[in-house]
Amino acid sequence: MAGIYIHIPFCKQACHYCNFHFVTSMRYKPQLVEAIVAEIGLRQAWPHRQIDTVYFGGGTPSLLTKHELGIIVEALYRHFDLSGVREVTLEANPDDLTDSYLTELGQLGFVNRLSIGVQSFHDAHLKVMNRAHNAGEALTCIDRARQHGFDNLTIDLMYGLADGRDDLWQANLQTAMLDLAVPHLSCYALTVEPNTPLAKQTPASALPAYEAAAARHMQMLMQAAQNAGFEHYEISNLAQPGRRAEHNSAYWQGKAYLGIGPAAHSYDGAAQRSWHPANNNQYISAVMAGRLPLTTETLTEAEQFNEWVMTGLRLLEGLSLASGRQRFGNQAVAELVSDSLPYVNEGLAVVDEYAIRLTSAGRLQADGIAADLFVG
Repeated sequence: MAGIYIHIPFCKQACHYCNFHFVTSMRYKPQLVEAIVAEIGLRQAWPHRQIDTVYFGGGTPSLLTKHELGIIVEALYRHFDLSGVREVTLEANPDDLTDSYLTELGQLGFVNRLSIGVQSFHDAHLKVMNRAHNAGEALTCIDRARQHGFDNLTIDLMYGLADGRDDLWQANLQTAMLDLAVPHLSCYALTVEPNTPLAKQTPASALPAYEAAAARHMQMLMQAAQNAGFEHYEISNLAQPGRRAEHNSAYWQGKAYLGIGPAAHSYDGAAQRSWHPANNNQYISAVMAGRLPLTTETLTEAEQFNEWVMTGLRLLEGLSLASGRQRFGNQAVAELVSDSLPYVNEGLAVVDEYAIRLTSAGRLQADGIAADLFVG
């Protein structure tokens, strides 16, 4: 079984922190949808025909009409086995989730999970981010989605903002976990990415304040999750028991996925990665001419090992030693366990016969710890 990711590169306006591939002009949306359908037809050589998750990401997939989504869904059914699909996620902005749009999604009958880009329940934050919605829409869209039968919801929240206010972050967590009881959260530290409007507005002297706020807010997030009975099952993702994201979990577990659309990435579940150019015109021209404009790389064993370490340490269950021995051999895992012992002694990791797991303190340093355990 495998997943399919479909990238929809359109947004109403540019969020100041975003470095994903998107455009704000809808001029070529019909052509892009046509190209996505064409690519689905060109993917006959992909060996994983049985699909159990589909994810519409972006960009803002909720800018697609019912008709446009329907065309893509029809192509998926025509070329893949979707009989076992359990989870179909559509990323959406709060301002797009009107009664009429939710009615149409329900009529389509394919999407069963909404990922809503809330980011914050405070207007001051949303204005700084240049989001298209306001706090009122962030609150009401969740109840509206439920009224239309969409109970499987996740929302994005962002922390470590420039104001660094702990009380506003605590209020966001209270609203999401307790007041609204959203079953799944994806929470990200605001990162000042190069070549974004935020980077141009942020002097280097301000970066330590972002980092300090992010560290505090991560600690608050871990405590709030524990208090509310959420599983903090991946560093950026929390869920009520039994409500983990299946599609995203497959990424962290190293399973195969197929990326459709400009800038979309694919992975064969072993050693090969490929991706399309982050350019709509190049993508459309190539696909409509009957070819896939893919760049492909084959990961070395060291690179595969490092990816396994990087993703596994982010998970609540940690790095499975049995899985590591099966993939990389007893010696490689024995050396990894030995290399991790200094972090055990510092209270940042725990090692037992089954796994290497980070403690709460270790999760604050996950990237650095993972990099230190890399090989090659």
